[in-house]
Amino acid sequence: MFMGHVLLQHLPNLLIPPQFRTFGIATDFLQAQSLYTVAKLDIADYLGTETKTAEELAKLSNVHPESLCRLLRFMVSVGYFTEVDYTTCSFKNNRHSNVLMKSDPYTMKDVVIHMSDHYADFTNLLETVKVGAQTQKSKQYWANLETNARMRKTVANAMTQITSMENEIISSDYDFSKFNVIADIGGGNGHYLAYLLKNNKNMTGVLFDLPRVIEDAKLVWTSELNMTFERVDMISGSFFDKIPSRTLSDDRQIDAYIMRSILHDWSDDASLSILQTVRKAIPKDKVLLIIEIVFDEPYDYNIAKRRSDTTMQIIGGKERSRSQFERLLSEAGFVLNKVVSTRSIHSVVEAIPK
Repeated sequence: MFMGHVLLQHLPNLLIPPQFRTFGIATDFLQAQSLYTVAKLDIADYLGTETKTAEELAKLSNVHPESLCRLLRFMVSVGYFTEVDYTTCSFKNNRHSNVLMKSDPYTMKDVVIHMSDHYADFTNLLETVKVGAQTQKSKQYWANLETNARMRKTVANAMTQITSMENEIISSDYDFSKFNVIADIGGGNGHYLAYLLKNNKNMTGVLFDLPRVIEDAKLVWTSELNMTFERVDMISGSFFDKIPSRTLSDDRQIDAYIMRSILHDWSDDASLSILQTVRKAIPKDKVLLIIEIVFDEPYDYNIAKRRSDTTMQIIGGKERSRSQFERLLSEAGFVLNKVVSTRSIHSVVEAIPK
């Protein structure tokens, strides 16, 4: 599914004349900002399964009716919403706008809001390319995430919505069932760990993240995931300082450490520091599983991978190739055992202590 999607993304380069293709890319920001606006205004949520006029929606969202009507007609032109009656400017949801509803099982609402909340950051890409990653901006981002509860919730929800698209694929393409105790390092609200525990009844887990994140996770675990705490320990701390090597509840050794979409947030120096922390905790007969994008060598022009790599520049991170992972892991005291490709854009990098 994901590879087919990537191939389709290349079709415009083959079918559309270069000048029109370039114009389209240059104006793509209009679609992104329009998508953000209707998501932020809760338009899809207000519609639900009903048909409403732009005037009715404008009253609910406290905006200008004519401007909203014009915006929604633009959204119809790019595939979102269906206009039911032109005279009354009435709309209903369709399969694409459904995912902008908070209640939709495949919701991407927080992803849209999260990406556009940082829209201004991407206007600094020119400066980033000129001087390289700006460490201060990266530090400021993580500091804001730690102290801003609204931002932290939006980011956590967005990451959950993104990773949930791949949970089943990754867990089918790599065998996690062979592990009795798994620790999800930097695991956020614990959605992926919960997914693994639900599908592996003999598995227990450790969720490790920053104190504020773990506080949030405890609420999510019971209210959203309907999970008990019988098979999980939630431990707070920083992966720059120390991570657990055993469970708290029954003092069992951790068999596998998962780091999913963690290292790509950080520079090589910071990633090395994180890996060294893991190495101090992990026994020689256990395994580290890094779930990340892995560039094929020498060339990899997968659009989704390259988009992510360019995005990571803004916060000082990067996507990496197999050889780059090998160097980092070796310096941290690991051997790259194998890279397991999945049907998504992410691979499982399996590393063992030297």
